[in-house]
Amino acid sequence: MAEMVNNHFGTNIPAEKFRWFYQNNKIKCGVRTSWNKAAPGTVSQKKDDYQYIKMEDGTWRLYHHVLWERANGPIPPDCAVTFIDGDIQNVDISNLELVSRQELFQLAKDGLRFECPEMNKTGILIAKLRVAARKKEKELKEHE
Repeated sequence: MAEMVNNHFGTNIPAEKFRWFYQNNKIKCGVRTSWNKAAPGTVSQKKDDYQYIKMEDGTWRLYHHVLWERANGPIPPDCAVTFIDGDIQNVDISNLELVSRQELFQLAKDGLRFECPEMNKTGILIAKLRVAARKKEKELKEHE
């Protein structure tokens, strides 16, 4: 690094100064060769604990989104795919549910997430019902 900077800017900064600067400022190298060199179709887990899959074009996508789209088609922009049992490692298609962003907000706002998958299914239905009811109320007020 020191050689590259010195050649480019015509300076003579010793390599030790660069090491000291990196260590004291907690700067880390941004190169992740193992991540970048993965073959298409590779599934990997990032720091956010979600699983990602490398696509043919070299990009990484959320694995549960890819599974959902393969089974059900594209995810609408105002929707999200949620995990029924709350476990983001369980990417089985039977554990995924498409909900609107409003329904996702309602789930969080009303505390409708539970440890039991069956209760989560019920929570999702309650959120869907509340969002639909609020939408209908708004429509009725607009027609008055």
